Amino acid sequence: MTELETATTPEASLEKLQQEWQELRLRIGQLEAGTNGLEKENKALRFLLETIIEHRQKSHGELVMMLAGLVSKLPINDVGVIVSKLVEHQNNLSHFLAGTINATSQADLPPPEILKTLENAKRDLAASLKPEVDELIRLETPMEGGLLQSLTTNPELFFSPKVVRTNRCFVKGHLPRERIVREFGEEALVFFNDLTTDPKLNPRPKPDEIVLGFKSDFDTLFQQNPTLLPGKREDLLALYHKF
Repeated sequence: MTELETATTPEASLEKLQQEWQELRLRIGQLEAGTNGLEKENKALRFLLETIIEHRQKSHGELVMMLAGLVSKLPINDVGVIVSKLVEHQNNLSHFLAGTINATSQADLPPPEILKTLENAKRDLAASLKPEVDELIRLETPMEGGLLQSLTTNPELFFSPKVVRTNRCFVKGHLPRERIVREFGEEALVFFNDLTTDPKLNPRPKPDEIVLGFKSDFDTLFQQNPTLLPGKREDLLALYHKF
């Protein structure tokens, strides 16, 4: 029977333990000093970042206000839209910069004077619009009553392509082709001249771009076609007399 020999590790001497303990304390002290230095450096960097962001917010706000003042002097119809976008851009930038450091954003910019002026003008126009629409309907103008009534509930439609085109037709004494087809049918086109389609200049216009005008001999054509447009002849004649 053989005996197994077990290896035993020699015990460290007290002098060696004391030496290693001193080295460990020294390293911990160095790490704590380094940590304190990093904390101070981080605080300094955060202060610098906050200062830069604050300066960025103020300078950008001043720039937006200056641009809003310049834009308000331009002779264009969409000044209010441009100024609103500038203010919205400034607010979004302020919130983003504040979120970068988890700070509160600056107060929103005060609305430029041009926006206040436009809002007051819009309210005044909206208040005076309904009487004008009622008067146009009472006078039985060639403009569609339903289209006019829609302006009282949504004045912004006044700038829509459909209303702009209707106004242009009204001034020139024309009628949109789609309206004639919708109200009287394709057979009514015999009483009108196509004022848009041209074999050379505009051979294939879009259907919603074609405008019509009553033919100069409308009265004769109307009498020569007594069976055309049954049930709608009086309405067509009434529309003709409005021009």
